[in-house]
Amino acid sequence: MPAPRKFSEEMRQRAKRLVREAREQEPGLSVNEACKRIGSQLGIVPDTLRGWCKQADIDDGLRPGPTTSEHDELKRLRRENAELRRANEILKTASAFFRGGARPPYPLIVDYIDQHKHRFGVEPICDALQAQGVAVAPSGYYAHKSRPPAPRTLSDAALAEVIEATFWDRGKGRGVYGVRKMWHQLRRDGVTGPDGSSVARCTVERLMRTLGLRGVRRGRSTITTRPNRQSERAPDLVDRDFHAQRPNQLWVVDLERHEALSNRVEVGDLRRRVVAAAR
Repeated sequence: MPAPRKFSEEMRQRAKRLVREAREQEPGLSVNEACKRIGSQLGIVPDTLRGWCKQADIDDGLRPGPTTSEHDELKRLRRENAELRRANEILKTASAFFRGGARPPYPLIVDYIDQHKHRFGVEPICDALQAQGVAVAPSGYYAHKSRPPAPRTLSDAALAEVIEATFWDRGKGRGVYGVRKMWHQLRRDGVTGPDGSSVARCTVERLMRTLGLRGVRRGRSTITTRPNRQSERAPDLVDRDFHAQRPNQLWVVDLERHEALSNRVEVGDLRRRVVAAAR
């Protein structure tokens, strides 16, 4: 919110009118002298009054220079440009939210705001995320920060510690247990949930996935792609609209790696037409 002006618009107009009348009554009176005389009478700094008179002459076409309306328009454009740059920076840092296409978990959004609120501010971040379809408001953020943890959050945190300790225990998990064996091990150890019942298998699976714990499988696993979660995702230039109105208007490329010993490998486009083949 801008600071209130010390002088009202009526006072500004009166001071400029008195300066003009003084110069008309005394043709040899300079602007500086007139501003000093009128400024001392009205309690206005002469330099401030001189700036008002100069801008009034520009607005009336008596002096070259940008008018008041042009100044206001320039300020508005600069403010909008700064807001757009800030929104682009926010979206660049939040690009991981839009990779999966689904709405990210609310705690993840809150953590992101905590990391960047000192740089962008809470409200600009919420506005930029809302423009991209992420439902988050400043009131919801502050409510989430002041709200005590839910009972499930507390029980998940306690159970996650038990699962991680059991997974790396040399006498139990030994770093090789998967979901099924971990679930049976917790049942043998008498680990229960908040209501006193045995821990559900789906709960063990969810927490192990959150902790990044995976069991060891027999054989050798094949890893075809190692995505870099920290890298910036390429922008969607067509906004997921792959309908072309004419030939050569839209080209979509999907690069894949296929290993073939003696079989023929073909790469097709969206209409299943073969665009490349090799043996």
